[in-house]
Amino acid sequence: TATARRRIREGVERLTWAAVLKPGTIGVSPYRDAEREFLEISVLTVHFRSEAAVLRLVELIHRAVPYHVLLLDNGPEGLGISVAHKRFSQGEAGKVVVEQVNRTTLSPDDTGNELQSAFLSSLALTSLPTQHLFALYQAWVDRIAAMEAAHVTGNFSTPCTKEGSKVLEQSLQEHARLKKEIANLCAQARKEKQLRRRVEQNIKIKELEAELAAAKNRLQTMGEAK
Repeated sequence: TATARRRIREGVERLTWAAVLKPGTIGVSPYRDAEREFLEISVLTVHFRSEAAVLRLVELIHRAVPYHVLLLDNGPEGLGISVAHKRFSQGEAGKVVVEQVNRTTLSPDDTGNELQSAFLSSLALTSLPTQHLFALYQAWVDRIAAMEAAHVTGNFSTPCTKEGSKVLEQSLQEHARLKKEIANLCAQARKEKQLRRRVEQNIKIKELEAELAAAKNRLQTMGEAK
């Protein structure tokens, strides 16, 4: 769209195609089923301008490239690493659609951080599944989700099963949803002039904070279970 082109033009300083991972170069088989295919994986790096809408641009880049991508970006919080599963479009033949973008960030102030070191080491091709490119890419998805969980729990632990991957993703989504709801309610409570409404909002905030603590505990338990 014209809006997307303008966002890219105004927000992207430089986009570099750093590498392409193909069966012939890394010895991992392609993959195809009724929903998706993996013929290759592109590794891209992007430098954003200071005023860029980073999250929106990350999504646009993943949508613009027809192959699956490992994207490294210089977001305001530090180094961003993202992946996005894609499937065949049901409405347009030959097109693919992004299912979900998974992204985590590494702070430049924590370069010696053990969690970050463990995460970066886990991304190495030598530590990933090799049965096919789908399995390799899913391992990156899982590791990015595990790093997001580590930001909450202080423990980096990757899921060992397909079911574990789903539970981790659902738990992270629940945790993010609760944090957003609490932030919105707190903002409303600060502006509320009626005492009765403010009390109701504060009660709701306490309930959501209890749910958030439970969600964090689930994430912690998942890490300890491994």
